[in-house]
Amino acid sequence: MTPSGTTKARARWVRVVVLAGVAGVVLSANVASTAGAGTRFPDRGYSPTGGIQLQTVHQFGEVFFGSTLQHFDHNGTGTIVLAGSADGTASTLVDDVIIIKVHRPDGSVATFRHDYTQGCSNFQSMAPRDITNLFEVGSNRVVITLKDGCGGQDGTDAIWITGLQ
Repeated sequence: MTPSGTTKARARWVRVVVLAGVAGVVLSANVASTAGAGTRFPDRGYSPTGGIQLQTVHQFGEVFFGSTLQHFDHNGTGTIVLAGSADGTASTLVDDVIIIKVHRPDGSVATFRHDYTQGCSNFQSMAPRDITNLFEVGSNRVVITLKDGCGGQDGTDAIWITGLQ
């Protein structure tokens, strides 16, 4: 992408982040602590953040956000997705990297990592992603880490882990 294209994309992204942050304040009051449990799958899902405005990177590679959900109960039905909305339909956008580690009931750990900059070359949002394979039936612990990968700025739009029938 050209420098002016990158600037335009980031400016557009800042507007999205601001709107997502405002929506996140409203949505955060409705966050459930479990998802994929019971007959109402999906429940409201889990949103660790409604968005974080772009901020200057202080140290290359820094972690700028972390969240742990101790009990994400999965009953083995439906599809669990990483999305930008509770209904599982919106894309996500993190400047730069998301890492999700799921500590499963059997003691194993499954990891999902995505670099939204594709190696600092092409900043792009990610369509909702099926992450069901990270989870086992029962109580899973979910650790989400957002980090810088390219310097400059870091931030994110809303992030949800939710389910689809």
